[in-house]
Amino acid sequence: MYEIYFKLCGAAHADYASNRPEAAADTYKLAFRRVDFSLGTDLQNALMVARQTQDTTWAYEIARLLARGGVPLEYFGEFEHYKWYDQFAAEFASLRAYYAATFDHVARQKFLALCLQDSIFTSSYHAFCTGKLDLSLDELIDGATAVLDSLKALIHLHGFPCEQLMGYYYQDGAVGKYPITPLLIHIYQCGELFYIDRLPVISCDGKLRPVDAFDISRFRGLGDSTGIEQEMSIRWQKCRGGK
Repeated sequence: MYEIYFKLCGAAHADYASNRPEAAADTYKLAFRRVDFSLGTDLQNALMVARQTQDTTWAYEIARLLARGGVPLEYFGEFEHYKWYDQFAAEFASLRAYYAATFDHVARQKFLALCLQDSIFTSSYHAFCTGKLDLSLDELIDGATAVLDSLKALIHLHGFPCEQLMGYYYQDGAVGKYPITPLLIHIYQCGELFYIDRLPVISCDGKLRPVDAFDISRFRGLGDSTGIEQEMSIRWQKCRGGK
């Protein structure tokens, strides 16, 4: 369903980068009509195009979509001089209420906690490999397994972590992508090709961009990807074995 959407957004982004904002605007509008839920970074890029082409009506429509997806009012401060801003600010509470009622905030909290868990484990592994931290083979296996099990549990209870489920990913003043790509890459590097057969399907559903699905699918560990235990055994021997 999202295949044409992604192609159109890619073409629109290329037009904008080539200083053809009017063409970019037309293509983004085509893309957004193809799906019921446009992705956050695409809307953010389109908002820049709307500002450059002085399409204030479209900018208002985009702002409302972003707000309904959880982007805070502070993000739209640069539009305070637009005629629609006062109305937008007045209705923002209702837009925020839509966000609160529509998206799975428990899933979002669990996912962000999982990303932190993965980051801590990855940092510990790198410290182990550089001799700054002593870890046993069992600790490596348990750490990697815990990350994988947490992701499996999240998907089982809530579904695949994505914007359609959790709302837009707003951080440090910008709309970005949820860090599912590095999370899955780390899991693949740990010997588990989790969800690899599903990557084309979730990309088609708009839950993962094709470029990210492609990048994830290319990663492997040092072993033959038959599981965490085999992979961590190889890595433990490589980093500290025999010392």
